[in-house]
Amino acid sequence: MAWRVGNGANIDIEKDRWIGTTNIKRPDMILSRSEEFQKVSDIIDLQSKTWDYNRVKQMFNPHDAERICRTYINPRLLPDKRIWSKEKSGRFTVRSAYHLAVEKWSDTLALASSSTGNPAWKKLWDLRVLPKIKQFLWRVCTDSLPTKDNLRRRGLDIDPVCFICGEGIETSSHIFLKCREVQTIWYTSPLRMDLSITSFESPKNLIWCAMIKYPTDYVEYLACLAWRIWNERNDVYMKEGVFNVERVIRTANKIHGETLSPSPKGTRNGPNHSVPHAWTVPEQGQLKMNCDAAVYKDGSLGYGFVVRDSVGDVLLSGAKRTNMEGSSTLAEGLALIFGLTACRDTGLRQVMIECDCKILIDGLAGKIVPEFYGDLLIKDIRETGEEIGCCSFKHIPREANKQGTHALAHFVQDHETEMFWVEELPPNLESIRVLDVNN
Repeated sequence: MAWRVGNGANIDIEKDRWIGTTNIKRPDMILSRSEEFQKVSDIIDLQSKTWDYNRVKQMFNPHDAERICRTYINPRLLPDKRIWSKEKSGRFTVRSAYHLAVEKWSDTLALASSSTGNPAWKKLWDLRVLPKIKQFLWRVCTDSLPTKDNLRRRGLDIDPVCFICGEGIETSSHIFLKCREVQTIWYTSPLRMDLSITSFESPKNLIWCAMIKYPTDYVEYLACLAWRIWNERNDVYMKEGVFNVERVIRTANKIHGETLSPSPKGTRNGPNHSVPHAWTVPEQGQLKMNCDAAVYKDGSLGYGFVVRDSVGDVLLSGAKRTNMEGSSTLAEGLALIFGLTACRDTGLRQVMIECDCKILIDGLAGKIVPEFYGDLLIKDIRETGEEIGCCSFKHIPREANKQGTHALAHFVQDHETEMFWVEELPPNLESIRVLDVNN
């Protein structure tokens, strides 16, 4: 169990797990102990409703201090909430408990060193994938890939840090489980696997667990995807290119499709099956606001919004970057609140809201939000929307939500403050003004 920070009054600073919005943990070490600071509320500035940054930096090691300062605090300072951290919703489920038990059991199973005496090895060699992919999986499971960490252990004088994300030593576990870019691949692929809430200690544990729990075709797609992750890594390293998430998924879909005609059971179609969509103007007398967000490689968040009238002209746009840590859902929620607040403060009314985050739109329609920070945002979004006479919240495909908002979310990456533009977009984004508009 862990805590979602509200006002911090019920959370013990040292004993409880509360740091972060993903992979929630307890402090590694308290540098400065005091009877005065026992609860998390003691390191929150209740007046500004933010962390007491100076006190945090004095009490905790630099890594913990950074994560604490990037942990989301809701401005309403609601009571703290106990959550089950193995589910995005924060709610305990028998399914997640079963998965946790299987993960722990697979740790024991993976200790078997013989590649012939363990039945899991036989299932690996029986997979209907290319022989070179089977051989690759064997090398993953035996940790014999030439990762930068393995090469350094063998005497090569190289920088061991992952060149994709720059955030950790390039071990097999980092490449396939911990790297932020790779986590995005697992989650946005047909597998929809969220590695930020699992406890796999190595890619071998992941493979073993998949072979225990899932049908063979699921494991075969997993093998193709892992193979493409490694090949993309090699291509980027050798050619000094850019790691491309969409390319990895697209080519994995192709490799798997060439081996087997059906897609993995229970998964969605690949990106090649998407239908293009266009942005549409609102009705006469109404305004439309589109929002989008991005999670950058360093874990910080960026988001932007654009408000247009019934002929498609820009009335207001804005963008903001924050060092807060969080998921894409949290970022999208903050984007909505940011845009709605700007509309309220500038007197814009009767605004339709479009967003490509289905989780939040479903939550605003009264459905359960499957993320433990999502329900905090729903009430803030709804209340701010009521203040400006917001007439509707609508989910739209990502392709129809690129009317400047996607570019704004990335444009602000190099800025530390929030920015606004009245009746315009930033100069270098003006070309987006007229794209993809259907009347």
